[in-house]
Amino acid sequence: MVRKLLEHRFVSLVFPDRCCSCDRLLPDSDDFRAGRLADFCQFCLEQFSDPQSPSCPKCGVQGKLEVGADDCALCRRPGLCFVRGVAVGNYRGILKQQVLRMKREGNEILAFQFGRLLGEALLNNNLNDVDTVVPVPTHWWRRFKTGFHAADIICDGIRQKTGFKKNNRLLRYTRRTSKQGKLTTAQRFANVDGALRIGRGIVKGKTVLVVDDVMTSGATAAQATQTLLAAGANRVYMAVAARGAGLS
Repeated sequence: MVRKLLEHRFVSLVFPDRCCSCDRLLPDSDDFRAGRLADFCQFCLEQFSDPQSPSCPKCGVQGKLEVGADDCALCRRPGLCFVRGVAVGNYRGILKQQVLRMKREGNEILAFQFGRLLGEALLNNNLNDVDTVVPVPTHWWRRFKTGFHAADIICDGIRQKTGFKKNNRLLRYTRRTSKQGKLTTAQRFANVDGALRIGRGIVKGKTVLVVDDVMTSGATAAQATQTLLAAGANRVYMAVAARGAGLS
C-alpha cells in the first residue's frame, strides 16, 4: 500500500494531474486508486451543471421543470417512451464546447470521463437495475470516416463506475441517415424512423440503458427505445453527456 502511494506521488510529480477539459492542475490527492489523471476540475464541474437548478426526473434537463409537473415540456413529445434519463448538464456553454470536442478523434479520454460522471449520476438516482448498456450506434461509413465513436467510449466510463455490462452490438442501423443536427425536429424524427434494428444480443425482459453524446429533439432516443421495447425489453433508460434545452 505504501509503495503504491509513493509511486502515485512520483507519477503526479512528473506528470501532474490536469483537468481533461481545461487543463488546469488538479489538487493533489492521496487517493491513487481513483484514476484521476484525466479527471475534471471543480470549476468545470460547476460550469457543466447547476446542482441548485431543478432537473426533469425523466430526461435530466435542468431549469425546464414546471411547478408540480412530473416531466418537462421536452419530454411530452410523442414517442419519448424511455422511463428515466440522466445528463451531465444542458447542451450549452463549456459543456457544449467539450461535447463537440469529445466527438473528434483523439479525445477518447474526455468521452470516458463523461461516462464516469454519468455512471455516478445513475447510481445517485438509484438507476442501478441496468442489465445491459448499449451505445446509440453510428453507421459503419461514418465511423470509418471519423475513426471514433464517442457513445461507445462513454459506455466504457459508465461501466467502469457502475459495473454494468456493455453490448455495443445490440443496436444497428438499417440504413445510412442524414446528420440530425442539420434537420428540424419533424425531419429528425422522420430521418431515423425505422432506421434501427436489433443486432446481437437478447433484450427480452431486460432493463437496457441507451447511451448517446447529446439528446436534443429526442428522435434518436425515441427510435432506440421503441426498437428495444418491440424486441421485448422490460424498460429503457437514457444517459447522455448533454441534454438540449431548446424547443424547436
